[in-house]
Amino acid sequence: MTEVINQIRQIEIKSESKKDNFWGLSGFKSERDWLEDRIRRFRRKDNMDMANTFEKLLIVHNRFNPDFDVTTNFKDKSEMEVIIYPNYFELTSEREKEIKGKIKDSIEKHKVKKSEVRKVLNTILKFKIGEINKTKIIAEEYCKINEILVDSNGRNFFDDKGFAWEMFSGDRNIYLPFYSCLKVLVYFEMIRHYKIGAIERLRNEEDCDIEF
Repeated sequence: MTEVINQIRQIEIKSESKKDNFWGLSGFKSERDWLEDRIRRFRRKDNMDMANTFEKLLIVHNRFNPDFDVTTNFKDKSEMEVIIYPNYFELTSEREKEIKGKIKDSIEKHKVKKSEVRKVLNTILKFKIGEINKTKIIAEEYCKINEILVDSNGRNFFDDKGFAWEMFSGDRNIYLPFYSCLKVLVYFEMIRHYKIGAIERLRNEEDCDIEF
């Protein structure tokens, strides 16, 4: 990672003016902060090739920094418990809520059908162990396999431009159950979920003691 940053620093010296220091490293507390800033900037410029490149660099950075919490989009396992029932999983999580102007801890519980987790897991199993894909790629494959073609308002998820990820992730009736299934799979260490919106398959189903 240090070599990559040194190379980019050389690019900065050669190609960027002091006035428009797009590649500048000053003002960032960590390599991760700098990488995330590059991703945001490239996305704003609609340069998705470079944004994707820096997303991969961030994943590599996270892999070589095991102390970094790559799953903070979900509750830490110490704050989330999954109880197994014959036909569903019960997720219990703790979160902060503002009640009458005061921040208080709130316990939330909800059920996730095993049949729904199975659908998401079957999608994940189509990818290789150790393979990392964007969550929207997993969601697209999930919709194709299960013939989920329209949102709650009847709008098509697929058109000549491809898969409408923003529409999918914005539909609470469809996205939240999908998201809950991912939480179950993270909890039982079938997948790793990265903050930048990527999923890595960790192992085979038979290596897990849980019956999905």
